[in-house]
Amino acid sequence: MCYSDEDRPPEAPGIHTPARGEDLVLTSHDGNRFSAYAAWPSTPTGATVIIYPDVRGLHHFYKSLALRFAEVGITALAIDYFGRTAGLTARDDAFEFWPHVQQIQFDNFGGHWGDQAKLDKFLQAYAAEKAKIEARKRGHSVTEQSLADGSIKLTIEVGGGAV
Repeated sequence: MCYSDEDRPPEAPGIHTPARGEDLVLTSHDGNRFSAYAAWPSTPTGATVIIYPDVRGLHHFYKSLALRFAEVGITALAIDYFGRTAGLTARDDAFEFWPHVQQIQFDNFGGHWGDQAKLDKFLQAYAAEKAKIEARKRGHSVTEQSLADGSIKLTIEVGGGAV
């Protein structure tokens, strides 16, 4: 889900404690640099969460989300996965994310996770199933069609019209 520059995550119920956050630049094993944001609670519970943002990368919303977790005692790290293609530039509403999304490559560890075609089919099925579940939770109807090229077409009826 994409959020505007003005959107902020809601406060969690319960007791909130002060938290601090920090922009980081992390370096991968091959020397690539990418942005991250860490949030530390003043009263840690021992729990930790890693936040993978939407298609725009490390947008301000996800930094705020990390702080929300830290306010309830959960250490949080939000990462930006566009470091290889977009560098350390800002991820605001003006960020042109689609060219970077198209360049994402999943590491199969030299085939150790299995046949790439089967993995791709599994990921496609997972994504389709997740989309159907989310649409149905919102009261929409969903139809699924397998296409000749092996892809899956989902039609989601929202308020009486297909999307």
